[in-house]
Formats: sequence, C-alpha cells, structure tokens
Amino acid sequence: MLRATSIMHRLPIVLLVLVVCAGVSIAGVASARTMEPGNIVVGGGVGPSFKTGSDLGMSSGYLMLNGIGEYVFTPQISGVASVAAGLAGTIPLRLRVGGRYRVIGGELPISPYVQLEVSAGRLYDVLGTNLTSVGLRAGAGADYFLSANWMVGVLGALELARTTGERPANYSTIDLLLTFGHVF
Repeated sequence: MLRATSIMHRLPIVLLVLVVCAGVSIAGVASARTMEPGNIVVGGGVGPSFKTGSDLGMSSGYLMLNGIGEYVFTPQISGVASVAAGLAGTIPLRLRVGGRYRVIGGELPISPYVQLEVSAGRLYDVLGTNLTSVGLRAGAGADYFLSANWMVGVLGALELARTTGERPANYSTIDLLLTFGHVF
C-alpha cells in the first residue's frame, strides 16, 4: 500500500513532467505578451506544500489549492491577492496580499516574476486545536502565454509564519505550484 507521504514526495516530479509535456505540445500557439496597465488576471494554482523549520505539530506536507487575482499597475508592477487551502490532516487556510514585479522585454512568451506577500490565516486541527497565523511570503515564478489571454506557469514560494496566541510558534512552508490564469 502506498503511503500518502511517498505520493507527496513524487508529486512535484509528476507535475513538472506534465507541465513540460503540455508546454512542448502547445509551443506553436504561444505568443509574446506584455501585461498592460489595467489588466486583471484571474486564475488558480495547485501543487504540494511542505512544512519546514518547526516542531509545530502539523502535517508535514499537503496539496495546496489556490485562487489568485492580479491587477496590473504598470507592465512591470502588479498587485496580487490569493486565497489558499490545503488538503491534509492539518488544514491551512490563508489569505494573502502583496506585489509582483515582472521582468519584461524580449519577444518570448515567458514572463518571469518575483513577488512578496503578507498572509493571515488559520491552521485547523493542529494536535486537536485551531491556530491563527500571520506571515510573510516571497516567491518567484514564470508565466507562459498560450495566447493573448491564457497563461500557465510555475511558482515556488517560501513563507515564514508565526502562530498567535498564548504560546506562539514559528514555522515555514515551501509551495511548488502549477498556475493558470486568464487575462481580462
């Protein structure tokens, strides 16, 4: 019988292979794209998340589901907001807001970026209790424009967080997400 932890460790490799295959198969329809001021991007992301650097009694890994919104101020600068929920023994629920800086130029259909966000959320079922947490998340990724309005991408992020309350604890998580979005 396969254990859930062995599946979680193999999931990033499987997801990477799927993204590469999809990218190669649709590379002929991709087009160069610069984000225009006023554009709104609505999308999501899915992928594994791993707890690191803490003895906090929560699940060590889980599948994260994300809803992501982006508002473009300039071709390089955007505001981002997201809601994320994890699926495991411990259920993290997080709301995040922040900014994104895109590297522009060139005629490639790839748009790399870095982002910084603040987060607030809850950890449900940590050793039988629910904890509130706040944190700071930094990440880097790239979007691949399939057309003028559709994109897929990858995002890697590190979040440093702290629970609040009577006995606060520090913890961190690493997210590896496959993303998608539609530009309006």
